[in-house]
Amino acid sequence: MSDQNFFLAKTLFREFERKHLAFVGTLEDLDLVWAIGYGQKSGHPVGLKELVLADFGAPSTVQRRLNRLRSRKAIVQRVSVEDARRVEFHLTEETIHRLEAYKAFILENGMASRDPEIAAKTRSAGAARDTWTA
Repeated sequence: MSDQNFFLAKTLFREFERKHLAFVGTLEDLDLVWAIGYGQKSGHPVGLKELVLADFGAPSTVQRRLNRLRSRKAIVQRVSVEDARRVEFHLTEETIHRLEAYKAFILENGMASRDPEIAAKTRSAGAARDTWTA
């Protein structure tokens, strides 16, 4: 992939992220969403302790980021079924839907393109934008 095509691809991905993943304020927020989603999909929801131990930041920083994601309706906080003292974080259905759309966008337009001018500028950026769902 040429440098020009790399920047074009990144631009198209960021455009999609800004439009459809508006709840993500920073890359660190996105990292938290990925970690929470991974735990949720693997059947082992994560709590605050796991996120702090995974080095997402100091406890107060992680809590602030989680509060921001909760206020933007990206995640929910639930009491663990196994241990009522433990709080777990889960992605909301809307967040899961948006991440599935992001995954489809990446597979269709990014990695699957294998360059040729980023698969004709992602099937001509205008046409691709029309197919994106909210």
